[in-house]
Amino acid sequence: MINTDFNREARKMGAHWDSVEKRWGPPELMQDEFDRLYSRYYDDMVAVEITLSDTDVTNEKLGRTNVITFYGFVIATAFGRDSGAKLSNGVAVVKGGFTSGGSMKNFYCKMVGEEAVLRMHLPRWLAEKTGAKMLRAATDKDKLRAERDRLLKRLAQIEKELEEAHQ
Repeated sequence: MINTDFNREARKMGAHWDSVEKRWGPPELMQDEFDRLYSRYYDDMVAVEITLSDTDVTNEKLGRTNVITFYGFVIATAFGRDSGAKLSNGVAVVKGGFTSGGSMKNFYCKMVGEEAVLRMHLPRWLAEKTGAKMLRAATDKDKLRAERDRLLKRLAQIEKELEEAHQ
């Protein structure tokens, strides 16, 4: 799930998005700081149900799209005035919803109705901070798979750096 706050902070420290690998490339001299930043936003995720009103979400321009975010996590995206809104992977709507509006050039993503009830994954610290109802904690198997995937990506990065160092 994309988090615009993470993206901004990663760019500030010099990280770059690798569009081929579909992952962030941490800056060489900031690996530890990047790992801590990544952990803050993407480790220890829990499934939650949360009720959001217009005041809980932020509307942001993201490239040629318009998104609705909750603490930086992209919930829905509009691609044009008449496109409707596409939910982000991992977001389910229990009540309410999202759509698009505005003009052809100045379109936006908006909430349908006064509130929306969503199910999604958030970092535990954010779920606790916002009072989201935790549905279930990620299983140990889920945590282990996520950690394995993170470590495999890091090992691939190390292998690549070692190859480059020997050339």
